Amino acid sequence: MTFREPEIEQVELRSAEELVRLIVEYFCAKPMPRLSQEDMRLVEELRGKAATEGLDYQQFNELLLLLLQNRVSRAFFDFFFRKTIISLEDLKAGIIWFRGWAMLRYGNFVFARRTLARLDDPAEIASTLGGLGRGTCVAEDDLKARPLPVMDVYPISREDTWLTGYLTGKVVQKEIRELARMLNENPNLPQRDLFIRLAGSLAELDERAKRVQQTAFLNTEIYLTWDYLDVYVATSMRNKWEFEETFDFVRHVFAEPLLVPLRPRYFDPTQCKSRSPRDKGLLEGLMLNRAACTIYMVQESDTFGKDSELAATLGQGKPVIAYVPDRTPEAYAAKIRDYPLDFFKKRLLMLDAEGILDEVDCADRLCAVDGRFEDTINRFLRNFEEHRGAQPLSLGSELDQQLFKDQYADYDRVCRILAEAECYNFDRRSQDLNGRHPLSMQVNIATGTANGVLVVRSAAECARLVHGVLTSQLDLEIADQKDNNGCVVLRERTSRSAFRVVTHNERLTNSFWNLWDR
Repeated sequence: MTFREPEIEQVELRSAEELVRLIVEYFCAKPMPRLSQEDMRLVEELRGKAATEGLDYQQFNELLLLLLQNRVSRAFFDFFFRKTIISLEDLKAGIIWFRGWAMLRYGNFVFARRTLARLDDPAEIASTLGGLGRGTCVAEDDLKARPLPVMDVYPISREDTWLTGYLTGKVVQKEIRELARMLNENPNLPQRDLFIRLAGSLAELDERAKRVQQTAFLNTEIYLTWDYLDVYVATSMRNKWEFEETFDFVRHVFAEPLLVPLRPRYFDPTQCKSRSPRDKGLLEGLMLNRAACTIYMVQESDTFGKDSELAATLGQGKPVIAYVPDRTPEAYAAKIRDYPLDFFKKRLLMLDAEGILDEVDCADRLCAVDGRFEDTINRFLRNFEEHRGAQPLSLGSELDQQLFKDQYADYDRVCRILAEAECYNFDRRSQDLNGRHPLSMQVNIATGTANGVLVVRSAAECARLVHGVLTSQLDLEIADQKDNNGCVVLRERTSRSAFRVVTHNERLTNSFWNLWDR
């Protein structure tokens, strides 16, 4: 783990006052004591000795007692300062190292020092601090040496992943029954041959879905045999495009060269299926409990289930890496152009219902595309409803949808309007997860430590953080936000996200740590 704290790094320790502040305020997290002139003379003497000769364990404890602070064990000194004789720069580095781990594990500097300073073995301290997401820290070489699973999941192709959905089989079978009813009741049905061929295609799709789901059931059994799990992927998938986007993202993350050598085992929701909703809940609860971290996919819309998985991970004190797509409106418009028309209807209505289209910044962006964007949206929805009303089946045909797109003059403009709104919404939700929302940070149920979400905007950044979590090699920076009764923030440097916080609110701190365990 790498910890940085520029505020301490920039302290020059040229006076006894600076040394007292470093020890008392930063290391001990206590108010400045009232020291006599004689005390300050002795502090200056120790400072001068440290500047020329360094301080050993006994002299460091003498300094603590002189400043009316409790001593530390030899194991504590060895673990955090990592030298027998420490210079003033070593002193600052050791205090930063301690403060970083204190925020990671305890959320309270005083309690962390009191707990760790009593331990008599550096190995016991290392074990107590552990790794990220696991009880112990695992070396990168040990991760690379792990064997492949005896039984691995049977791959389900991208185009078939949507057939693992819980509604797929029911919808297909309903369409088959409806089509059969139409053909039986209307012997002279126009385009009867076309509907007969469509009935054959639906029957083939039904058989294909049954085969895919049998593979997904088998994969679920295989996931249950794995003796460890590294990553859980939390997503919501109802529609075909959501299954395909999840499939693509998962493949991109775990194909990153940084991750491949670690042989990470991850739970891929596009590759499995449970036989009942209750089994699904138990399975996913088990996977969340076993995984070292969770990747939370921020999509066009989120669900109660996925949000619960984020909260459950944070509540266990494990890292959550939230992936929020970073797309340009032009690229996203081109991407969604081939999406089913139902996607446009659902998303436009949802964005309107949530008030996103009415937000000033979003409306300004949409007006730059189309000064009458509301009329364009409403006209599209009316035309789509008329088109859908003339179709006997909800699944429809790709050819029929393409004809509608080709014939609708404003289709490209509708794509751009929706893309602008979605990109605005992704940016907005990234800000919420990055700290604007008060519940973007959840409390570890076991320790009371505030645990924040790490927000990334690309698959490569996501892979980098997964690597950092599994190897306990995150790059973290401590910053003291003193304004507005602020807090000390432990920020992950790749995502610039707040990973831990310690509040300056003395009343809240006192009540919190007195009452939490009760």
